[in-house]
Amino acid sequence: MDPLILSRIQFGANISFHILFPAITIALGWVLLFFKLRYNATGDSAWMRAYFTWVKVFALSFAMGVVSGVTMSFQFGTNWPGYMETVGNIAGPLLAYEVLTAFFLEAAFLGIMLFGFRRVSNRIHTLATVLVAGGTTVSAFWIIALNSWMQTPAGFEMIDGKAHALDWWAVIFNPSMPYRLVHMLLASGLTVSFLIAGCSALRYFYGDRSESMWKALRTGVFAAAILIPIQIFAGDQHGLNTSRRKSPPWRRTGTPAPTCRWCCSRCPTRRPRKTGSSSPFPTAPASSCATAQAASCPASTTIRATTRRSSRCSGVSASWSAPAS
Repeated sequence: MDPLILSRIQFGANISFHILFPAITIALGWVLLFFKLRYNATGDSAWMRAYFTWVKVFALSFAMGVVSGVTMSFQFGTNWPGYMETVGNIAGPLLAYEVLTAFFLEAAFLGIMLFGFRRVSNRIHTLATVLVAGGTTVSAFWIIALNSWMQTPAGFEMIDGKAHALDWWAVIFNPSMPYRLVHMLLASGLTVSFLIAGCSALRYFYGDRSESMWKALRTGVFAAAILIPIQIFAGDQHGLNTSRRKSPPWRRTGTPAPTCRWCCSRCPTRRPRKTGSSSPFPTAPASSCATAQAASCPASTTIRATTRRSSRCSGVSASWSAPAS
């Protein structure tokens, strides 16, 4: 099999497994802080019982995220050495910032969260929870900054075939970064909300009627009810930003489009606009794909994407080709 395909399979499997755990820890740290603050305010021990139940889940998710994340960081170099040689001057520092400012913070104070409730003062224990929750969010910030820069690069120049940062502010806060960060944080919040609500409901099903179970269940349900409409709006804004920023490389350079096969998640009803982007990296031509009608249009059809308007359907595999211009 083609080494490129094998590299994609390996990296895709690793990152698909890894993302499950940051999606839990990012928001669960803040839920634990909520439990701790409620205990501080009311003195109700049920809040601390809920805290101790879910801090174990946090610790396990953190450990699994570290193990799978370290493997993934090695794969940047082993699977994509050419890409990292090109963008390493930017990707390397951003990954290092994540480790130095966030990972060490979480790892250092997680032990106090787990074992320090009766060994340190209540204020120190609360402070440790605040730092760990903040560390997870800072970690997400740096990773999303790098991921967004890969999609909408800015603040750099190419020198001898390598990317060099000109403006780190522009690199970090690139055009898509705020949308992706908000979208990820809300997604993590929804993941944890349903995880807590579902596990608490399962405990109720098996006969647990403890007060800590009820408090966790209410917290999960209320958090999900609040975050769902916000995520719908944020996701829509993220999609609109993506549609404005992404354009096929041949529409920017005038080079002929290759014949490809894509699975379109969103198919526009008009031709994509030129964005004037000067990205040196190829982008997937999702905005100019032509779709075959499935269900309402059952079979894939080869059509010319630049001359025929695409149908209003999504999630449809399509074969297409564009004429050389």
